[in-house]
Amino acid sequence: ANDRYPNRPKTVVLRHISEGSTRVNALLTGEVDIIMGVAPQFIPQIEKNPMTRIASVPGIRIMFLSFISRHGGPFADPKIRLAVNYAIDAESIRTTILEGRGDLSGQLLHPWHYSGYNPDKKWHGFDLEKAKTLMKESSHPDGFKADLFTTVGRYPGDRATCEAVAGMLMKIRIDTACKPLNFPLYRKTVTAYQDGKQEGAAMYFMGWGEGSGDPATAFRSLASCKGSWSGGCFPDLDAAIDKSAAIADPKEQQLAFEKLTDMLKEKATHKVFVKIHDVFGYRKNLEFIPRDDETLFPWELAVKKP
Repeated sequence: ANDRYPNRPKTVVLRHISEGSTRVNALLTGEVDIIMGVAPQFIPQIEKNPMTRIASVPGIRIMFLSFISRHGGPFADPKIRLAVNYAIDAESIRTTILEGRGDLSGQLLHPWHYSGYNPDKKWHGFDLEKAKTLMKESSHPDGFKADLFTTVGRYPGDRATCEAVAGMLMKIRIDTACKPLNFPLYRKTVTAYQDGKQEGAAMYFMGWGEGSGDPATAFRSLASCKGSWSGGCFPDLDAAIDKSAAIADPKEQQLAFEKLTDMLKEKATHKVFVKIHDVFGYRKNLEFIPRDDETLFPWELAVKKP
């Protein structure tokens, strides 16, 4: 123990364990005392073990599906993007794959953003019949093939969600299968589609946490023509982002960023799913209060006296 703070650990060893099951096994066997990013399927194991505990807190990371549309193709058609939105049952994914450890989100912003967040915002819900009607009215009424890819183990339930989405989209005649990729290849694949080096219809499932609190950064990164994680290009959105970021009056800026969210929803630039919960597993001899910013500070841990 530390002499000044007797319940604090004197030495902390950090280990990077990328694979979810390996991380959980390390906790269960006592190799590590606390882990982050526990996937839903591993929670029962930790809860049943008398030496380990689970702690969770609503986080800031928002999960969504993005479309490659800046170079044309099927997803340049807003009716197809909207059809995909209505074809995906995000609530079912939240309650089954995530086992309720997430909250439906109506926007790409979270409560930590200094402006623009509104908890009353709602995104497009699940309506399969409306989705089928939109597809019939679209540029591809007979359907088409599309790539759909995700990371593996980077976010809770990422692969399982991607596979569920593929099954849902088959019902509106979008022929796709989930392609799980490790993150370096995932990033490379997104970039290839953004640059037009990879052609064809494509979607990608991902999460965005944006810890800076700047709403303009979130909108630029996810929805602008040159955004690092944007698959589309809508010049009017770019202009609205710049205009909103330059507003000095807090109330006016709040309304401007809210309007941006409305513009994204109208264009169906993304399919927004949930704001996930941060889930920690820890040994029962530890005391700590989980943070909601995807951060774990060792000095906030305390060791219980035997």
